Amino acid sequence: MQAHGAYWSEIRKTDGSVVALGPVADPRGVYGLGILEVSDQAEAERLIAGDPALKADVGFSSELHPMLSAQVRR
Repeated sequence: MQAHGAYWSEIRKTDGSVVALGPVADPRGVYGLGILEVSDQAEAERLIAGDPALKADVGFSSELHPMLSAQVRR
């Protein structure tokens, strides 16, 4: 999980495509949520595929869903 966190932190600092990321304290089980701003779905898929937690093939999974619109504070 340290490599997972480091991977996304580095992308956040250098790539500019990470809008927000972090763990979610769901009472049914903790998981992470990331919001990416990318040019297309292929770019998001490429970033996700590089995640060390997924590459380790130890049971982690991800879901990718487009956000149709967003309301954000100024």
